[in-house]
Amino acid sequence: MQSWPARLLASYAGDTAPEPRSSLAPLGDYILNQHPALTGGAIELLLDAAALPWRGQMAQGTPPFAILAAALPVNASERDTLAAQAKACFDYHELAAR
Repeated sequence: MQSWPARLLASYAGDTAPEPRSSLAPLGDYILNQHPALTGGAIELLLDAAALPWRGQMAQGTPPFAILAAALPVNASERDTLAAQAKACFDYHELAAR
C-alpha cells in the first residue's frame, strides 16, 4: 500500500517533468507552479494542525508561505537539515526522477 504522500503526488508526476526554475527544488517548483491550490491547502492543514490562526491574515492578503514562515520560524542551518531529512524520508530523488 502506498503512503499518502506517494498517492497524493502520483498523479502529478506524469506528463510535465519537474524543471528547476528557482531556488526551490525541482519537485517543489513543479507543485508550487503547477498546483498552487495543493500547496496552499497543505500549508493551511499544517497551520490548522498546529492550531495557529491564519484565515484572518490570508483574508488581508498575506500569502500562505509568509504566514507559515512567521508562525514556524526556522534558521538556515535547521532548514537545510530538515530538508535533507524530508528528502530521505520521502525518497525525493525517486520522486524528482519521475
